[in-house]
Amino acid sequence: MGRTARLTMAVAAAMTVQAAQTKKQHVIVYVHNGADVPEHVTNGAKELASSMFAGIGVTIDWRTGEPSASSPQQAIAIGLAKNTPKDEKPGALAYAMPREGVHIVVFWDRMEFGLIPTELLAHVMVHEITHILEGVSRHSDSGIMRAQWTEHDHKMMRMHPLSFAAEDVELIHLGMAARNSTSRVELAVARRIADR
Repeated sequence: MGRTARLTMAVAAAMTVQAAQTKKQHVIVYVHNGADVPEHVTNGAKELASSMFAGIGVTIDWRTGEPSASSPQQAIAIGLAKNTPKDEKPGALAYAMPREGVHIVVFWDRMEFGLIPTELLAHVMVHEITHILEGVSRHSDSGIMRAQWTEHDHKMMRMHPLSFAAEDVELIHLGMAARNSTSRVELAVARRIADR
């Protein structure tokens, strides 16, 4: 790709980020509670997750159940699972399908007996929703998008939410602009930046 084309794409990406950051972004997230997680835990986790995203200009519209054919096209679906086989993504608390752009599975049975189930569930949901919004499976060196949270991170979750790295905020807004746009160029730019 020539220098002019790269420059044009960079300018388009910067304009997309600027437009996204000046306008509040809105995401619809369905939660299917197939693990019978107590309602006070799911409600607390959703409230905390909403406040974490609100801090970066993203509003979450939580819905119950699974999306239907009439649901908005860009909705995200989280399934809370129990009885997870030990050989299914060992050590993981959840996984997202960012290229597919819709589905997240949270292994509730791997976190329900922790000391901070509400805070941990909120952080796991935010982490996986971020993968979907960014459109890639990448991780940051610290904060909410760290690949593996440390004992220190878990202690911090009890006091206040982990933060987003600056590059994650940028990628979330780029990804959301691409999701909400018919322009494939924006989607390509967002994924190219994320793959750096």
